[in-house]
Amino acid sequence: MSRLAELQQGFLGFLLGHESDFVDHVLDQGKVSARTRAYIYRKGYLLLLRDSINTHHDILGYYMGDELFDRMIDGYIDQYPSRNTTLRHFAEHIPQFLRENARFSDHPGLAVLGAFDRMVLFAFDAPDVGCGAQDTISTLPAESWPSLRIRFHPIMQFFQAHWNSVEIWQALKADAG
Repeated sequence: MSRLAELQQGFLGFLLGHESDFVDHVLDQGKVSARTRAYIYRKGYLLLLRDSINTHHDILGYYMGDELFDRMIDGYIDQYPSRNTTLRHFAEHIPQFLRENARFSDHPGLAVLGAFDRMVLFAFDAPDVGCGAQDTISTLPAESWPSLRIRFHPIMQFFQAHWNSVEIWQALKADAG
């Protein structure tokens, strides 16, 4: 492993609270020690990850309550450290985490609620494409109907749940609104 790769691994380990000699490589500068500055940066990084989950899963957090949601976030960050340069996909494993973590797996509706939260989030990322209007379709000649190809809008997603999670999500969203 190259020296740069070692420093990067040490930096990531430090950010995630693991044993690391990374702080030894930070230079003292000004009145704030290298150690203090490194720990401020680590705290900021973890707050950024937490804020990302809070923002993208606000309804799940509202449902779980602050204390339990905070525990879920801590466990998630430990188990699924960020591996992407964007925070958009950081919490993509929340449904899996909720299904598999012993603290939450006895409540399968949580994972379904987390999955629905993800679907709603990515609805905003769908391509902006035009849709056929009912008036346009109704004016097509009858002979064109057999060869007509209808496609769903790219945002179309199928969601199957064995729990009333969508209804819970809608009620919480209306209440939080």
